[in-house]
Amino acid sequence: MKSERTIYHKVIAETIENKFKGEIDGYFATLAHHYYNCKNSEKTMEYSLKAGDEAAALYANEEALMHYNRALSVADNDITKATVFEKIANIESLIGRNDKALKHYQDAQNSAKDKLVKARIGTRIARLLTQTGKIDKGLELLKKIRISIQENDTDVLADINYHLAHDLVEFKAETEQAEKLVNEGIRISKKIKDVKSEANGLRVKSHILWRRGMGDKALKALKESQKLYESLGDQRILCEIYTLMGAVSRSINNLNMAIDYVKKSINISQKTGNKLLLGNAYNNLGVYYGIMGENNIAINYYKKNLDIKQKVGDKRGEGIVLFNIGVLKYDIGELNTSLDYFTNAIQIFESVNDIRSMVYVYPTIANILADKGEESRAVEYYEKALKLAQKIEDKILLGGIYCHYAKYFLSIDNAEKALELLERAKGIIVQSGNQADLAKLFRDFAEVYIKNKDPKATKYAEDALKLAIETTIKRDEIAALKILGKAQALISGNFDEGIKNIKRSIAIAKEINLVVNTADGLFALGEALIANNKYEKALEYLNQAKKIYTQATAKFSLRKVESLIKSIS
Repeated sequence: MKSERTIYHKVIAETIENKFKGEIDGYFATLAHHYYNCKNSEKTMEYSLKAGDEAAALYANEEALMHYNRALSVADNDITKATVFEKIANIESLIGRNDKALKHYQDAQNSAKDKLVKARIGTRIARLLTQTGKIDKGLELLKKIRISIQENDTDVLADINYHLAHDLVEFKAETEQAEKLVNEGIRISKKIKDVKSEANGLRVKSHILWRRGMGDKALKALKESQKLYESLGDQRILCEIYTLMGAVSRSINNLNMAIDYVKKSINISQKTGNKLLLGNAYNNLGVYYGIMGENNIAINYYKKNLDIKQKVGDKRGEGIVLFNIGVLKYDIGELNTSLDYFTNAIQIFESVNDIRSMVYVYPTIANILADKGEESRAVEYYEKALKLAQKIEDKILLGGIYCHYAKYFLSIDNAEKALELLERAKGIIVQSGNQADLAKLFRDFAEVYIKNKDPKATKYAEDALKLAIETTIKRDEIAALKILGKAQALISGNFDEGIKNIKRSIAIAKEINLVVNTADGLFALGEALIANNKYEKALEYLNQAKKIYTQATAKFSLRKVESLIKSIS
């Protein structure tokens, strides 16, 4: 019976080959099945690989794995095994089975004989290492591989340059070195006339430009990259393109376009089964809805992302979403909960040595600690952030640290030190041209000048509000309205207009449930009313602020409002 069955499978396979010769596409899986059952290893290998590739192109990932595993079962030499192992690992990496993918990439590398093939597979191993939190190990491997093949211009060398450039700017904030690497990679791609490699280079270059605050240039590079990918019919990479286009669109103040791009990315990621990129898209959509004040929608997207990141073992990604949830918790007045999220996030970033994220989160933790009245611990975190930021190439991060630290010094009535730090930040932020950062900078200057009773306060506050409205960031608009109102009421003598703007700030904060911002507005309203000798009304607003600060355990702000209440009681 076995012999007859074998003959039966052989006849069917040969009949299909002969009858559909020249139109064999679509029959690869059938042919692989029949040749496997008639024990023709050579034909089984040929058609199993073709069937796997066909299934992968249709995003039928499990089916692709089935075909590749059958091919592996008949592989009879190391070179073929290397090819099959790599194909299996590519699918496993795509769908988030990182442990299996890493093992199969290592199997592929051990089986490969060609130096460039080994280097290419090594690049994919390095990418998996960084994705799973082993950032320094991944970077070290990329640098080692690059040195081993740098004598010749090849697509593999260009690809390594791109991966290294991306990781250096994203994890270590080394923008200058990253730009050199990506430019060298693009030069190689053009020299060898590799269109896909050139598209990859333009995509990474746009990422670097975005991180440097050059949104318009980043978007231009991305659109060039998109055209090249579309000319190749490469749909998989478009989800990454669209996510980055969303981030760049957000940076140039087009929030609606950002959301549209990310939704396109989600659709493609779901279709292709790319869990890692799907999680990234969910995260960014959460950020954008958070900016709009849609906190419930934002938290739902963050939770979807967190579930994916934890399942695929993306530690850095998990840290990012924990941080973002912490921001939302802070906005609604849950300071202790937000601090827990920030602490968990920073522990992850420190464990994987993600410099960029550490520089970003340290001052955020410091701000919370200062709010809670833990000033010595707050200063420790500000100093950690400052020392780290001074060592990196991305000076935009350093400008942000100066602003955070300046606000702290202003809160303890050291306006001179605050002004000194803001002047340091000014050159960096103005050069970057980032409107959101400029809005915050001008707002901070206005606060210092209010403290110093300097007429320049009103102009800075007006500029801050204009930029905040343009960027559509509700938190910044609320804060700018509050500061403008204070400047008008306390400095420029336009009391009625000042009160109106502070009340607008409070109304928007209440509307989108930004609890701490609401309290800050009520406090500012009390200050303005006291300056105009309206003590009874001021007391009413200050007591409202006191209640919120008490519930939020914002001890520092609570002490300030209690002191002000005492001064008029």
